[in-house]
Amino acid sequence: RMDIMFGLPTQGVNKDLKLNIAKGNPCPAFRNVTSLYFHDFFFGTHPYMKQIKILASRIQRSFYGESQWYATKAKMGADMNPAHIIREVLVSPLPEWGMNLSPTLIDDDSFRAAANVLFEEDFGLSFIWDKESSTSDFLDMVCDHINAIIITERNTQRRKLKLIRDDYDFNNLRVLTYDEVKSLMSYNMTEPVDLYNQVVVNYWDRERRAKGSITRNNPAMYDVVKVINSKSKSYDGCKRYELAERLAMRDLKMLSTPLSKIKLQCNRLAFNLQLGDVIRVKLEYDVVEDVAYHVNKLTFDDEGNYVTVEAVQDIFGLPKYVPNN
Repeated sequence: RMDIMFGLPTQGVNKDLKLNIAKGNPCPAFRNVTSLYFHDFFFGTHPYMKQIKILASRIQRSFYGESQWYATKAKMGADMNPAHIIREVLVSPLPEWGMNLSPTLIDDDSFRAAANVLFEEDFGLSFIWDKESSTSDFLDMVCDHINAIIITERNTQRRKLKLIRDDYDFNNLRVLTYDEVKSLMSYNMTEPVDLYNQVVVNYWDRERRAKGSITRNNPAMYDVVKVINSKSKSYDGCKRYELAERLAMRDLKMLSTPLSKIKLQCNRLAFNLQLGDVIRVKLEYDVVEDVAYHVNKLTFDDEGNYVTVEAVQDIFGLPKYVPNN
């Protein structure tokens, strides 16, 4: 028989532990840590106790013991919705595991919308976070998996979760013209020699309990440069072959396609732009391709008169399926 103690804030002292180990002396309740207490268990005939390995997951309860936010979309098979992972790190009151933000500083609508999309995409992830990386680095890693950004609103300081997806109507996109644009600072397209025609995705295969890797190629781009330009990506939160394959196809599409990049200096009419916004640019006297651009950087001048807008041509839709070949 074995007791599993999840370390909840209300967890009491295990009676058998107090009786058999503490011998009536004061005994801790072992809160905030998951532990196992073996009453009588057969470990074999070895003269010493061998190492115990346990496969465990935590989904429907937060690290600090509360019920999970938006619980109906939290669990995705054996994995967790990445929107829930990000939100928990943001609001966790434990300084060693989170940023201790008030839930009022979380834009609930944007997080629920992202959670719904990720749930439909079957984009569940699992991580072991051992604090070798900082909180911000961990959040960046999760966002890199799902191709998303965390936005801090300038006026309210609320955090919004924005997925970079092909989820817009091109004809209804906001168009920047000379009304907003003071100057075109730069405009260029990626050269073929700077692109990758092969992507290797490394992940952990839960079924095989071993490291896995998937390699995908763009033969057309190879024919252009006549050499293999390979890029390796590690997705530690990915535990399934099917998801790893989709990630490989997504990254190959992003890294092997010539994309135009643009940098604009804009007036106050563009101050309401946010990171992740999808826009068009139509400048009558400048040769700028009329395509969808994702805003990936905003820099405001010290006087509050201008904002520098940097954007890249959109190519970020997640493939819905992967051909067998």
